[in-house]
Amino acid sequence: MNNVLDSENFSNQGRRYYLDILQAKSTKPYLKITRIDLHKNEPAQRKNVIFFEDDFFFLAEGIAMLLGRYTSGQLGQNT
Repeated sequence: MNNVLDSENFSNQGRRYYLDILQAKSTKPYLKITRIDLHKNEPAQRKNVIFFEDDFFFLAEGIAMLLGRYTSGQLGQNT
């Protein structure tokens, strides 16, 4: 059974990133972010982090706030 509802991916400097929205057995969606590090003559290393539907808003808000401070040159001012 394919539980992937939607997916995006990109690569940069020997790393691949996958952003997948999947459907859990409970039918609720969750976000899985996967990073694969590719090294010459070594096996690829895979790391995952999962965010459940209840946390989507907080994740999006946190990323928007952090990147907003970054793009405006206000890093370290998270009060």
